[in-house]
Amino acid sequence: MNGTRWARMPAQVAALIAQGACEAIWTTRCVICDAPGTVLCTRCRLNLPYVDRWLACPRCGAPHGRVQCVDCNTFSLAAVGRTGIPFERCVSAIEHRGRARALITAYKDGGERRLAALIASMMSDTMPKSWLSDGVITFVPADAAALRRRGFEHMALIAHALERETALPCRRMLEKLPVADQRGLTRHERFANMAGAVRAAPLRTGKPVPERVILVDDVYTTGATLFAACDALHAAGVRDIRCVTFARVP
Repeated sequence: MNGTRWARMPAQVAALIAQGACEAIWTTRCVICDAPGTVLCTRCRLNLPYVDRWLACPRCGAPHGRVQCVDCNTFSLAAVGRTGIPFERCVSAIEHRGRARALITAYKDGGERRLAALIASMMSDTMPKSWLSDGVITFVPADAAALRRRGFEHMALIAHALERETALPCRRMLEKLPVADQRGLTRHERFANMAGAVRAAPLRTGKPVPERVILVDDVYTTGATLFAACDALHAAGVRDIRCVTFARVP
């Protein structure tokens, strides 16, 4: 055992002792049902409203759009000024309702960062196996105001946890500009609000633009944010974009 490893051990032991002390004083509880033991208990995890892939739209992933999708058909897209979807396919792990809402709120606004790995695991399980052969993972970033409010980049944590789950590299490729609050806006207004609000981040020297990208976000509501992010990636030279979100508004 080398000296560097020995030097790290006191810090690691101290961290374990501190963790144990905190657990003794503030017992970990399920963010949904408040049962003690884990941050998300097995019962609540099993009872999340998972998207049924056999009922979901095979293009945009709408939970009940297999036969007739109202989110990505020609008329719905034309209503928001689009002629098509800017990604090859999108999949989502759960529907954004009930327990799922509580889980996302606990993570994003409650600061329960331990949920990042669990969320990434569920997203990884949702991704088609063919997506894992190559590509780069990137994420929709928060704008500066949201970052200050939450104190952490919530999608960066999930994206890096997904990197560990899939063994695909993760890179920050996007920047989000300030926009008006999306809450309360119609679908058309959301798309107009997000137009041009996401741009490609400066490339690091020697880092070429990847041909295939897996774009991750927390919630797909109308698609306005994902569409804007895809537009920025295409403008930067990305050719193939697959999207995965943790939740999808039904």
